[in-house]
Amino acid sequence: MFIKDIDRVVGGYLCKKCNQKLFNRTSAHFSRDLKTHLESCKGPDQMKHPKLDKLAQP
Repeated sequence: MFIKDIDRVVGGYLCKKCNQKLFNRTSAHFSRDLKTHLESCKGPDQMKHPKLDKLAQP
């Protein structure tokens, strides 16, 4: 099953960049909070960094 409108299900607005921060749409400070978060949002906290094997140099 695929949910088209996740914001309606959770009752708020989920940041589209990081998918971690939830904002209350009924709050009077919704636009201010969203604006300040988007300025500092760098994407997901847990980026995937592959571990590279150490190879002996000739």
